[in-house]
Amino acid sequence: MLSIIRQHSHKAFFVFTAAFWVTSVLVVQFYAELSTNRITQEEQQNLRREAALIRSKIESAIYEDVYIAGSLATVLRVSTSTVTDNWDSVASDLIQKSTHIRNIGIAPDNVISHVYPLEGNEAAIGLDFRSAPEQYAAVMKAKESGDVYLDGPIELVQGGQALIARYPIFLDYPINQKYWGSTSIVLNFADILQESNIRDLKNANFAIQRTTVSGAVDVFLGTEEVFESPDELLPVFLPNNQWLIAVKSTAGLSDLAKLERNITQFFGYTGALILYISVFLLYRAYQLAHKASLKDELTHLPNRRYLFNQLEQRMRPSKRNTGFALLNIDLNEFKQINDQFGHEAGDALLKHIAQLTNNILKGTDFIARVGGDEFLIVLDSSYTELAANERAKALKQHIENRPLHWKGSVITPSISIGLVVYYPDIPTTQEELLHTADHNMYKQKEAHKNNSQIPHYPQGHII
Repeated sequence: MLSIIRQHSHKAFFVFTAAFWVTSVLVVQFYAELSTNRITQEEQQNLRREAALIRSKIESAIYEDVYIAGSLATVLRVSTSTVTDNWDSVASDLIQKSTHIRNIGIAPDNVISHVYPLEGNEAAIGLDFRSAPEQYAAVMKAKESGDVYLDGPIELVQGGQALIARYPIFLDYPINQKYWGSTSIVLNFADILQESNIRDLKNANFAIQRTTVSGAVDVFLGTEEVFESPDELLPVFLPNNQWLIAVKSTAGLSDLAKLERNITQFFGYTGALILYISVFLLYRAYQLAHKASLKDELTHLPNRRYLFNQLEQRMRPSKRNTGFALLNIDLNEFKQINDQFGHEAGDALLKHIAQLTNNILKGTDFIARVGGDEFLIVLDSSYTELAANERAKALKQHIENRPLHWKGSVITPSISIGLVVYYPDIPTTQEELLHTADHNMYKQKEAHKNNSQIPHYPQGHII
């Protein structure tokens, strides 16, 4: 019976263990994911900050030179001859003040007449914008808006790729009816990108798109795939134009995020293991304490407390309760054994009786030692008086025919058995049942005292 209780207890703890570790895994993984997401979000925020800084650098670099070059357009509106007559000095002064201006050109009636510096740009002299449709469209857009228009990046006739700020020149500014031509400021696109540090973005792809003069959307840096699911989109505001920067992370989980996840999992599972071990030790201590509280220390049989608990369960109303027999066993003349052979022999005899009885019990039958030399047996398999009497006789014969050999002596036990049968349909209490069994046992014991003769042998004692 104790083994059945232990099995149920073990099953309950197994269920607890499974539930504990499933819950622990879910909780640890949740917090690991939480910490990983936190790091990932911080990295995405850093990426956004870097992208915003790149956008700012591109805008400031372009505007700085565009507005410096705007002074040339102002002078041309006042006096075109002043500029053309002093072209090298005027243009040289502008380039020295700027950072990214590659060359400067003026185009009266949209035909380039002056370029500075001339060296390396000779091919541009005489270019009629009307023969270059894309550039001509940009010149016309500047003319229509009456203000500077940033075009590009475009491939230059003289080679290379650049941004071109085109200024329309009206001799009747701000009425803007007398169109003279235009001035173009060529900005080194590669230098602007390099100073923006856009190519230094780590673990990220980037791309820039623009809307051309014709209205078409063109990705001129990077690939279109970056725009499909970007982590960040930033508009770049330019003179009468706008670009769009897309940034997309390529790293997945960074090393820092992986480290954070591993640390969280390590401490989470370590904490869970420590907690589980603590619970297990408490459970084990409870098991041992509970087991000790229900077991007789000498015979290792169930004790009085266990017996009472089992009787209470068996006497509860239940469809499965078919009754049981209760045997009260007491050793005859046990005091003489202790007096003649010592208490050690008496203890050995009690353990001998316990083992003999356990060997012939069936199913859920069990024996408990309730004190001294008294035992109580519950026979679930015998719930009629006839069957119980047969079992009691067999038990008495089984015990008394198997003496204990003790240090060269033979101790043959004799027992008295009081029997009572519990019927579920006959109202009774636990106290009444125990009292009846005890009373019947004492009747047997008195009968034994009146009829027994106790011979003494040099090598043994018979009760």
